[in-house]
Amino acid sequence: MKKSTVRLIAFIMVLTFFITSVGVMTASIFLGR
Repeated sequence: MKKSTVRLIAFIMVLTFFITSVGVMTASIFLGR
């Protein structure tokens, strides 16, 4: 495995986690209303 591949996978994982957390926050705000 190349270092660039590992970096790409880590970046995608962080990006996915960030998008999910933002989505959950937005959903909770909308449901809160």
